[in-house]
Amino acid sequence: MEILLIILIIVLVLVSFRLRYKQEQVVGLSREQLLQKHRNAFFVYRFWVILSIVMFIAGYILAEYFPIYETEEYEYWFFGTERGTHEVLTATAWWSYILRGLAIIIFIPAIIGFFDRLSAINKYKNMSADSYSSLQEKTLKDIKKQDEYAKNAKRAKTAMNIFDKIFNQ
Repeated sequence: MEILLIILIIVLVLVSFRLRYKQEQVVGLSREQLLQKHRNAFFVYRFWVILSIVMFIAGYILAEYFPIYETEEYEYWFFGTERGTHEVLTATAWWSYILRGLAIIIFIPAIIGFFDRLSAINKYKNMSADSYSSLQEKTLKDIKKQDEYAKNAKRAKTAMNIFDKIFNQ
């Protein structure tokens, strides 16, 4: 249970840092610069999506057209001699599983980033200069408000620490 709580806290911290980074991007860049950044990221995500699809297809082809199992003879000498055969996975099968597993691991975040960047490109492409400047002003106000809340929280924490030291002596 504690591990889930730690993972949840880490995810929330990462999300908050990511949101703050996006806000600072909107304030610090012009509309064209921001659009170009999103386009560059879109092309990178597109590359990873295509690569993961190619890896999955290669893994599927390996499993479909090459032998997956081979028969191997064995011999036990522990309580007398016993001989027999059993099926074992080939190196081709292992590579097939590895390629398909990596493809899925790469595909999931890449497709999320791909569609996120695509929606951001469409959002900023259709936005007028006036609406972008008002978005910048609104975002700047939000950043200042967040900074003020952080300062107040730091002051409150300092005051609580002082009271804690006074009463716990």
